[in-house]
Amino acid sequence: ACMLTFYPKFDYDQLNSGIIEIIYLIDVSNSMDGKPLKQAKQLAFIFLSNMMPIKNNSANILFNVVIFGSDNDECFPTSHPATKENLDKAKHFVLHSADHRGNTNLVSVLRIYSLLPSNNGRNFVLLSDGHINDIKSIVLLLKQSQMNDDRFFTCSIGDIANKHNLKRLVNSSSGGGLATVFDTNYRSKWKAKVLNILENLRQPCVNGIVIDWHNDQVDENNNYQFIQAPSRIMSLFNGMRLTVYAFINNCYKATLKANVNGQELTTTVFTSMRTATTGRILHCLTTRGIIDDWENGLLNMDESVNEQLKSQYKQNIIDLSKKYSIGSPFTSFIAIEERNKDDDNGIPQVPGVRLLDIMLEKDTDLLPYLAWDGEKAQVFSL
Repeated sequence: ACMLTFYPKFDYDQLNSGIIEIIYLIDVSNSMDGKPLKQAKQLAFIFLSNMMPIKNNSANILFNVVIFGSDNDECFPTSHPATKENLDKAKHFVLHSADHRGNTNLVSVLRIYSLLPSNNGRNFVLLSDGHINDIKSIVLLLKQSQMNDDRFFTCSIGDIANKHNLKRLVNSSSGGGLATVFDTNYRSKWKAKVLNILENLRQPCVNGIVIDWHNDQVDENNNYQFIQAPSRIMSLFNGMRLTVYAFINNCYKATLKANVNGQELTTTVFTSMRTATTGRILHCLTTRGIIDDWENGLLNMDESVNEQLKSQYKQNIIDLSKKYSIGSPFTSFIAIEERNKDDDNGIPQVPGVRLLDIMLEKDTDLLPYLAWDGEKAQVFSL
């Protein structure tokens, strides 16, 4: 088992990074009806409310908001500067926009932008549940030369969101991007995630990441189909850590290749037999990484092939889970306690255990209690 950590850290000129254009794409189709649509508008409001700190830099920030379904509406005819007046107009546009717009016709919106000129590339921020029509046409459109510099940031909304489609859009974008899940059970983390996305919008992006392990052999006893987790590596930004796990024999060298703003980056790390260790910790981490990649990763760009691969690797997931005692969607662990029928004195034991007896025996509740008295805290012991 091998573990490779990549921590990109590079300098970039924040003050003279040129024009930054942000296009917010808000899905208001029928699949977003109810809570997802309300959450999308709330999330868009958070984005617009936190763009002012970015504006304090000397870089020019342009933005626009597009509401789309079967048809689409724009807040402005073209992208406008992120002034307080324009941001207030955009907030009003989002909160009072029409709902229930039929199908999720995202491809028509992107086709219009593909015909418009762009200086340094656009940053698309998609707020959607991922149930998008004609995803193949969108993927082909993102790979065209007119959108080579454009980046895609997706925000997954709703309990039944199609995360595969959203990750696929990010992976298909030539300029890179980031897929973020906004869980309704953790709304307290939404603002932090929004600020992280807004920060990444101003940064160069590391994309097209490929790892060469310089060893194609697989253990004969453990012939795992996907040797690397995550199997597909998406974009990274400055300071983001990437940890990749692999099951492989005699691997003492790995080369990572990536693109940063159109420039190729190559870095190689070495190790030796002296640094090899024995044990199960790294194997357990690798197993956990493979199971997570199986559950939440992107094994193939085609959704049907992706599901087929998941079904094909199901038995491998079960075998790994059982061998290294790592939980998975297909395995459960049961704790069994053995008891004697009679105690040490030969008296039959009463079935069951009283919680009060255990508490009295272990003195688990004899703890000090804290009280507040002005500016001094007094400790009372029972």
